[in-house]
Amino acid sequence: MILRHTFFLLLLSLFSCTENVATASPSVQNASANTTAAQEAFNEHKDFSRSYWLGKLNAEKPSFAMESNYFYAEISTKKFGLDTLAWRDGSKASNNTKGLNIPFKITKQLQGINFELNGFNDKKMMANCDLIESGRYFQRRTIRELIWNQNNPAINDYLEVSSWPDSLKFSADFQDCDHVEWQLDLRRFSTVEIKDLNQALLTNKAGQQFTLIVIQGHLHQDGKILSVRARSNKVNFKICPNSSKQNHQNDTLVKVIAQQELPVKQKIPVTYDNELDAYALDIDHLNTNRSPGAVNNREELIKVRIQNRNSEDKVLRFVFRKLKNTGPITGISAMLRDESGLPSGKHVQISKNWHQGKFHKYQGPWVRAYTLVTVPAGSILEFQYLGVNGFWKGLPAASHNQLALPGYKGHRNHLWEQSALGAWGESICYDPENGLSASITDVRPLMVTPMHKGNSKWTWTNNVGGGEFFSVYKASNKARLAHIQVNNDHIRNCPLLTEVNYSSVLEDQSAAMSYTASLSRSDDLVRGIYNVEYKILKDMNFDRLVLFQIGADRYNYAKETALAHGHAKTLIKDWPTAPGNNQYKGEAFKLDQKNPWVALYKSAPQAYGAAATRGIILRNWQAKIQGQDKHAYLRERGVELGRRKVSIADITLAPQIKSLKAGDSIKACFEMIIGPQYANDYYGPNSALKTALLKYGDSWKMIAREASDNSLDIECNVGTLLRQRPVLIQTHNNKAEFKVSNGLAFQAVTFTGIDTNKPGLLEIKTGENWKKCSQSDFYQVDYNSKSKCWEYSFSMPLDNAKTQEFRFSLQE
Repeated sequence: MILRHTFFLLLLSLFSCTENVATASPSVQNASANTTAAQEAFNEHKDFSRSYWLGKLNAEKPSFAMESNYFYAEISTKKFGLDTLAWRDGSKASNNTKGLNIPFKITKQLQGINFELNGFNDKKMMANCDLIESGRYFQRRTIRELIWNQNNPAINDYLEVSSWPDSLKFSADFQDCDHVEWQLDLRRFSTVEIKDLNQALLTNKAGQQFTLIVIQGHLHQDGKILSVRARSNKVNFKICPNSSKQNHQNDTLVKVIAQQELPVKQKIPVTYDNELDAYALDIDHLNTNRSPGAVNNREELIKVRIQNRNSEDKVLRFVFRKLKNTGPITGISAMLRDESGLPSGKHVQISKNWHQGKFHKYQGPWVRAYTLVTVPAGSILEFQYLGVNGFWKGLPAASHNQLALPGYKGHRNHLWEQSALGAWGESICYDPENGLSASITDVRPLMVTPMHKGNSKWTWTNNVGGGEFFSVYKASNKARLAHIQVNNDHIRNCPLLTEVNYSSVLEDQSAAMSYTASLSRSDDLVRGIYNVEYKILKDMNFDRLVLFQIGADRYNYAKETALAHGHAKTLIKDWPTAPGNNQYKGEAFKLDQKNPWVALYKSAPQAYGAAATRGIILRNWQAKIQGQDKHAYLRERGVELGRRKVSIADITLAPQIKSLKAGDSIKACFEMIIGPQYANDYYGPNSALKTALLKYGDSWKMIAREASDNSLDIECNVGTLLRQRPVLIQTHNNKAEFKVSNGLAFQAVTFTGIDTNKPGLLEIKTGENWKKCSQSDFYQVDYNSKSKCWEYSFSMPLDNAKTQEFRFSLQE
């Protein structure tokens, strides 16, 4: 159901609002055709922005891109200017990258002495250019330790570049100055026309226009040279392509009121934040009961009411934020619902930071949840914001958030993302740019004894992490080829199922990589699901090619002493590990059976708390190499990480393959299993897992159990199976019916192709009758702007039965 523009007298009295505004009629909405609703939803969801490095992180001051469906920009960290500013028409498919160069000249003045910005201290490792926020809607980077007149770096001076889909914003925040001037050389534009002291119109040769809007400071013109000047230590301006009609966000004809309903009733302050260029709702993380059960099951419900008295629709930006008192920050889920409490499918970008200790303007703790909301002309819109942390309706919530690094001990604050089951520490962390070491870094088992002394529950567990995708090593080169132009696309991020896609190309442009990372709500263990696609763009030779690994060459925090491989419940071979020496050990094993697996077990004890049993299950495999189908292989690799000698598991092609041709491709689904090592380690509620651990703890049989008993064999009677893991089913007339054989705990199923947003229902067959599934009321909705449809995700209860039958439908 889309966010309704209805107006309830109960909420009117609640918000004590007396303005006269038109209200959209529910009967008119209900009469709308499903196709109209889907198209309206597409118009609301098509906008996006993103930011990524164009070159290697360790290159000399590389440029980064910020782009959306309305513009494309390349920002130079070497020259402090716009290498490219290109106009786009706002359509989803718009991809123009040809634009105009805009050089900058930035100066500050103190007591009559001018200082010109020459550069910044990058420490030859792209330090001090920091990613603050990243996601579907809002991007922000800062550049600090600025160098003026070749003097020592000014450690507390900041340049800032940020973007929403319809604007590109530049800010300066300098210390020790009383005047700032930011000059833009616009001579490549056809016309530059100042409208007033705060606004100018820029037109290129194609007649495409941008509006430059000054938020802090004023404009000065010298021909086609514009300067933003301020008699203070700050300037702030944005450039908006006129393909978007939403240039002015702060509007006196728009009023926003918010009321918190859970866990306490109170008014939420709403202000317009000029720095974020958005309506900000400031939330205190309050608890009425601090018992572990109450904290884990806490829900945060806020009702929001917007009135738009304009004669045109408004796309408004919102940020729900917490500063200092953030609550359990490692696991955060946020969703928007309509005024009746039904999930709307609107995306919420969550950015956060808990790092402290090394001073930075944006050090933690803070949480900011961003979204866009369209309010029709002359109407009132009401919706709900629901936030959860630990459990969501009886199961650990699944979340995937961007985690900012300012305040962390390092200098490089790059793209880092973190997924969690519950809110008791990280479950899986991602470093897709390899700013630290590997694409998969910290990985922690679920609901086991903690990493510190004592037996406390609901807290951090030991790091057993490390993993990597598509590593290409050239002959005599110890380092893998770098992946550049790393993009992330948050398809869905909470609270039942996460799917985030990461894509990149190799630095020599020989191959493109894409992998989608998923985590789903469950009560037993951590399952990272990775659907990967590797495309060879031009002929390539290599000395070593790794398609996936658990443990990584540069990151591994577990030390198992045994390895095994097999398929389903069958063991083919087990052996003691041979750690160290940075080389392959023993033979390569062909993985040519259904559900092949590798287990790393008998882990060395941790200083405190539980270790884990790790494994890889190959759920799907398609490798087309020079026109022929090729199998995957398993190889043990000994690795030395400083003084630590460990073994990791590589998934590769056959060892004799040392080249690939343009057009070759590999598609696969890897499932990474992180389970408890012993029954006594696990305090969670899943009795089937406890029973299995008592029988098979600290052995390869725990991974074999996952491979065979959780194979999720699907047979559709209504609808079509599109993907086996996480299960994705194309509905037929918004319905699906299917059987599931072999499943453990709770597994996610997503239904796609839904052309209207109404309450969803998942039923399970018992005998000859159908009854509502235990988790039917607690589902996740995401609007897919690529296929222009809604997608509903549910948790299927699968323990204690070999085959179960489910059906999905919409309710009126």
